[in-house]
Amino acid sequence: MVLVKCLRVFSYRFRFSFSSARIPLIFILTAIFVYSNIENVSEMSASLGIPCRPYLFPHLVNDFICQLVFMGAVIVLFCDAPFTDDVTMYFKYRSGRLSWTMGHAIYIIALSFLFILMIMMVSTFALFPHLEFGESWGKIINTLGKTNIGSQYGVAFRVSDYLIGAYLPLKAMVYTFLLEWVCAAWLGLLIYSGNLLTLKPIGTFASAGFVLMDITIANEGALSSYKFSPLTLAQLASLTGLNRQLGGITLHYSIRFFIITLGILLFTCAFGEKIQYLAALGLQKLKRGGNLYG
Repeated sequence: MVLVKCLRVFSYRFRFSFSSARIPLIFILTAIFVYSNIENVSEMSASLGIPCRPYLFPHLVNDFICQLVFMGAVIVLFCDAPFTDDVTMYFKYRSGRLSWTMGHAIYIIALSFLFILMIMMVSTFALFPHLEFGESWGKIINTLGKTNIGSQYGVAFRVSDYLIGAYLPLKAMVYTFLLEWVCAAWLGLLIYSGNLLTLKPIGTFASAGFVLMDITIANEGALSSYKFSPLTLAQLASLTGLNRQLGGITLHYSIRFFIITLGILLFTCAFGEKIQYLAALGLQKLKRGGNLYG
């Protein structure tokens, strides 16, 4: 019964989101950004007369600037959490608090999935008609990773030579998609739970802080801090080299980080209003005690 109510809340929120212009606009603007990055690779492919394999998505995600843009867009997607207004209050109390909050958690996870899937699909089909399928990375991607020819064609993102050497293309695609999906859902759930607990946009500001954390770490050089950066932990190319040796950051660590912290965030989402009520009650008792002894 609770699951049915959760799915109804999810369905309602999903339909409501796409009835306004904000969500579709974010998808469209992000798609344009991805296309503008891939377009130059397509032109390079046409110029050289060599088709390109559809495996640029992992390299986009592992690019510093692209990752900031993608996760910045995620914050804008969910910045209106916890999705409460005068109209939805009626549905909230009919469905029950647990069904309401978990239905929105499912909505955040599902919309994150669609957003990352859109990025992957645009990065693939933007290569058309210079697109070729195959099991290897292909000549174009190999050349971009091992040389600086991309700068001659205006390719703005970095193709990782490490990914080319360490992973098969399909494996890199699957791993990157799952990690990026989890990262987007992580930020969305942080926004939801933080805003729900405080009734202020604290969750939104906290997520923005995590998105900007990589810039601070890059300037300060504190590699161990990458252990707490969801953006870095979603990038396969970051789970190696000095980050692995000095920071202890590996793929297994990344998986453990997301499993544990997502569990905590889901628990907070599910019982956020109860936690908020108990905290307010405790604070009220403390104030009464202070007045009594004061």
